[in-house]
Amino acid sequence: MTKIKQMRLDKGISQRQLAQDAGVCQSLLSAVENERMRLWPAMAKKLAKVLKVDVADLADLAITDQGGDSSKN
Repeated sequence: MTKIKQMRLDKGISQRQLAQDAGVCQSLLSAVENERMRLWPAMAKKLAKVLKVDVADLADLAITDQGGDSSKN
């Protein structure tokens, strides 16, 4: 589970509600939460504001694995 999804669930916010409150498309939020797409800086700012966290708290979501197993460093 991604950090953003965990934060959202911890706050009891639905994906639809978070997307609406942040002014982003739910399908984009879903793609970010399911690691099919990178979190854009502008989207990160909007989500952080709604979740009442620093953008830095979401920063680890901006880096996605590009096909390799990240545990094999």
